[in-house]
Amino acid sequence: MTDLEMIKKCAEKEGYVPMQDVDGVYIEINDGHMVDYDPIHDDAQAMALVKKFRLVIGYSNGWSAQKRKEDGDATLICGSYHYPDLNRAIVECVSKLV
Repeated sequence: MTDLEMIKKCAEKEGYVPMQDVDGVYIEINDGHMVDYDPIHDDAQAMALVKKFRLVIGYSNGWSAQKRKEDGDATLICGSYHYPDLNRAIVECVSKLV
């Protein structure tokens, strides 16, 4: 999956309708204002994904982001491992959520 495809999936998972432009992906926020959406390069947008989806972040030979079932079950729903860039690990994990 390309970066652009992952970013669009993350926007959809957050409930936005992503709009693609030659410059990237945009989303419309509350007042109709269009905002550049790129959680791979925007720390605040990546952290919003961590909080919304309750990801578990770790570091061991690279960053990892994981999502497990919330009922105490240890079943892994998605994961991305050993990334030098934390934001990319987060975006990949969220884009894999069903």
